[in-house]
Amino acid sequence: MSKFAKYTIVAVVLFVLYSVIGIVGVPYGVQWAVGRYAPDMLQRVVLLEQVKFNPFTLELELNEFVVQEKEGDAPWVSFERLYCDLSWQSLLELGVVVETCELEKPYGIVIRSEDGKLNLSDLYESKANVNSAPKEEEVVAEERQSFDLPKVIVHSLEVIEGRLALEDN
Repeated sequence: MSKFAKYTIVAVVLFVLYSVIGIVGVPYGVQWAVGRYAPDMLQRVVLLEQVKFNPFTLELELNEFVVQEKEGDAPWVSFERLYCDLSWQSLLELGVVVETCELEKPYGIVIRSEDGKLNLSDLYESKANVNSAPKEEEVVAEERQSFDLPKVIVHSLEVIEGRLALEDN
């Protein structure tokens, strides 16, 4: 087999591998991460209907995202569609560069109960209770696990038909 044939086979295999990872692996990974981490972090049921990713144009689309109220199945925060056109410039910036981001039909509800608490205050309270008196070993372990957030640059952000409901009981 000639060198050209070997290089061609390697190039085709790499292309197919990149395609499969991008088209199948990225959506699966996003679905898995949302299902695995978001419910624990938010202490609520989190649903994500569909994830699409095009590894050639770097377009990411999330459809039908819902975070339910802590009590019941009513939506607390949701959106119908999030579309992000990522840029290859991300490789140079060592962060995420988003050319265009469209958020369609986002919804959120803030409810103040009779005792004056907001329906989102439990997020802060539970974090404060967990971290109220950390032991020395926990502090050291947390320092080892701490990391900086990645750099994110968004050139264009469009919110379409957004709604925020406020309820005072």
